[in-house]
Formats: sequence, C-alpha cells, structure tokens
Amino acid sequence: MKQRPLLLFMLLISSALALTILGYSSHVPLSRMMAAILDPAPDSLGETYLRYALLPRIFVALFAGAALSLSGVVFQQVLKNPLAEPSTLGLLSGAQLAITLAALAAPGMAVWSIELSAVTGALATLGLVMLLASRGGFSPVTMLLAGMIISFFAGTASVVLALFNHEYLRSVFIWGSGSLVQNDFSNAVALALWRPESRCLCF
Repeated sequence: MKQRPLLLFMLLISSALALTILGYSSHVPLSRMMAAILDPAPDSLGETYLRYALLPRIFVALFAGAALSLSGVVFQQVLKNPLAEPSTLGLLSGAQLAITLAALAAPGMAVWSIELSAVTGALATLGLVMLLASRGGFSPVTMLLAGMIISFFAGTASVVLALFNHEYLRSVFIWGSGSLVQNDFSNAVALALWRPESRCLCF
C-alpha cells in the first residue's frame, strides 16, 4: 500500500516524459535529440529552438512549480489548514498590487527590487489576513474567508490602477498570469540558485 503513491508518481513522470519527447520529435528527430540538447547545430532551427526555448521552459516550469508546492505545504503545516496556500490567503493578489504600485512609482526597477516589492506585498497581505482571522481563533474557514476578502480587495485595486495606467503595467499582468516563454537558461539558473539577474525590467 505504501508503494502505490510512489508507483503512481513514477507512472505520471514517465508518461509526461514520453509525451514531451513525442512532442519535441516534431522539431528534432529522435536520433538527434540528445545531440541537439548538448550541442545544437547552428543552422538547424529545430535544434536551436529545442536547446534555448523548449528545454529552459521545462526547467522553469519545474522550479516554479516546486517553489509553489513548497510554499503551499509550509502554509498548510503551519496553519493546520489543508486549503491554505498563497492564492487562497490572498498573498498572490497582495504581491501583484505591491508590484503594480512599485512599477508606477519606479518604472525602471531591477529584478531584485521587483522581488522585494512582491515579498513585501505578500507579507503585508498575510499580516492583514492574520489580523482579520485573529477574532475567529484562526480557524480554517475564517482564514480562508479573510484571505478571499483581502484577495478581492487587492485584485480590484490592481485592476483599477491598470485601467488608468495600462500602457505601463503590461509586464505586471504578464507576471501575474505567468509566462513560460524563455530564450535561454538564465531564468532557470536564477530560480535554481535563488539569485536574480541584475538586468533591469522596464514596465
């Protein structure tokens, strides 16, 4: 019985890997797959696309998914709430609102400034949720309701700001909805090492 979750996990991983290879075979023949990953031919668009776009996308998705899963597990264990995670507690909306305000105040922010704004907004949101839920004894239902209230408020504020400043906030909403478009391994390396790049992102 204890081995069933592991077997199911291995089955899902194997199926995902097989489907990924099958999908990539439309760009690169199976016989050239490993060579394209290690040393793509400069004159082959398919091999270059595989090496510098599709493969980094997989790693970014894995690292980002692992980080989100870890944060969800931490919140569930600390709060003793099986439904607690960044979106249900309003942290994502709070982080996006903080980035929106920071982008309007300083359009040419560096990556570390954007991350600092997101963390600050998320922590401020968590503080508000905890404050609202304190009167209900931090029960799971109270925490979720407080998170929904703060999430709706922060989301509405972000939308209102976007209506009046949409030309400056396109990148913010791309950040909020998520994008796996990659041109190299720089984002994957930054996620793996928790070390943001020093380039400037202009909103």
